[in-house]
Amino acid sequence: MKEYAELENFIRKHYAALYTSALKFVKSEAVAQDIVQEIIIRYWENQEKYNTIESIENFLFVSVKNEALNYLRIIYDDVGSWSLSKEFIRELRKSDIQIYPFLPVRFHHLANKANYRNHRKIAVVDGEVGFVGGLNIADRYMDGVPGIGIWRDTHLKVTGEVVTSLQVIFLIDWYFVRQELSLERLEKAVKGFKF
Repeated sequence: MKEYAELENFIRKHYAALYTSALKFVKSEAVAQDIVQEIIIRYWENQEKYNTIESIENFLFVSVKNEALNYLRIIYDDVGSWSLSKEFIRELRKSDIQIYPFLPVRFHHLANKANYRNHRKIAVVDGEVGFVGGLNIADRYMDGVPGIGIWRDTHLKVTGEVVTSLQVIFLIDWYFVRQELSLERLEKAVKGFKF
C-alpha cells in the first residue's frame, strides 16, 4: 500500500508538466495521456537507476519527448523529392523524426525508366484526422503546360473510419521502407474498426 501511495504522489507531482510537454508534439489528448502513462510506468519499474531529482526529471522529459517524436514518421518519394536537401533530412533526424525515402534511387539516370514510386500523399494525425491528395504548388498548375493545359491537385481532410484505412496503408508502406511493423500501433489503429 505504501508503494501505491508513493506512485500516486509521484504522478501528482509530475503528470501535468509531462502531459503538457507531450501535447506540444502530438496534439492529441488521448495520445499524450498514453505517452505519459507509459513513461511513468517505465520510470517506476526502473527507478533504482535514478538517484537524483535531476536524473529523474531528465529521464522523464527526454523520454516523453522521444516517445512523442516516435509518432512522427515520414516517407517521401525519392524521385519527386530530389530538391529536398540532405541537410533538411539530417535536421529532422537529429530531432528524432523518422524520415525515409520510398525506394531510394541509386542511379538517377535510370529513375525515369523504372517507375516503382510511391506517390501517395497521406498524413494521419493522432489516428483521428487524415489528409489525402495532392498539395503541389507551382506556376504550371496555375498557368498550365503547353499541350496539357491547366490541372489541379485535390487535397481532402477526412475523419472517421477512413482514417484507420489511411493509417494501415501508411503502416504497410512503413514496413516496406523500414521492415519494421509496430503491432501495438497497428492494433491501436484498427481498434474498434468494423471489418
